[in-house]
Amino acid sequence: MRQYGDVNLAVEKDVPMRGKVLRLRKPDSETDIYMDFCGYSIADGTNAYMFGNRLFVVTCWAGMTEEERNTASVGEINLVLAPQRFLQAAMRVGEYDWSDISFSLYHCMRFLNDETQPVESIVFLFCDQLSGEIAAEREVVLPQMLQDFLRASFQHSYQNAALDAEYDAFLQAAAQSDSMDFCDILYNRLAELSQEDVRIFRDADVQQIPFGVYITVSAENEVTDLHQNTP
Repeated sequence: MRQYGDVNLAVEKDVPMRGKVLRLRKPDSETDIYMDFCGYSIADGTNAYMFGNRLFVVTCWAGMTEEERNTASVGEINLVLAPQRFLQAAMRVGEYDWSDISFSLYHCMRFLNDETQPVESIVFLFCDQLSGEIAAEREVVLPQMLQDFLRASFQHSYQNAALDAEYDAFLQAAAQSDSMDFCDILYNRLAELSQEDVRIFRDADVQQIPFGVYITVSAENEVTDLHQNTP
């Protein structure tokens, strides 16, 4: 069990229709959020989840080498955030290439985040699919400008995908499905809503994202550079 503010992170085994997953939970919430990181159906890559006023960034690699584990643990992290209708992002770790981040969960229901509060940190989790381990875990406390930027992104995504009224319908659909749970249905809905934003971002030059916010994180998990591209 790991604790980030009032958010609990735990590895859960034998979750129906999912197997082994990372589970996020807040004490005041009756709904768990699942983050897949293990299993043959999960491709190498990075997913992001906005939950509990934190941005969780989960990277999955299959059969991590010692070099990859070391890079994930202490390598410099570069991140770009694109303030589109739905926030987009890409990440580079150490000397590896830039890779797109797929947002599985935006702020789309009231219980997920508190829009009146800033975003306190980004949590980077690097997971080995084959061993089922969290190989590296890094929490970065954010400077005020970045806290406010991500809070505005929370608010913006909620304006474009306020799904509170669909909560009961998602629960009912999950209860009737043999292959999808609540999180599957929610994530699929958000993917539908944000597909145009994803296309625009992935067609752009990652080094020159319009109004992109560029962040450098040191081996000590401190933000050492923060600037916004102003074309």
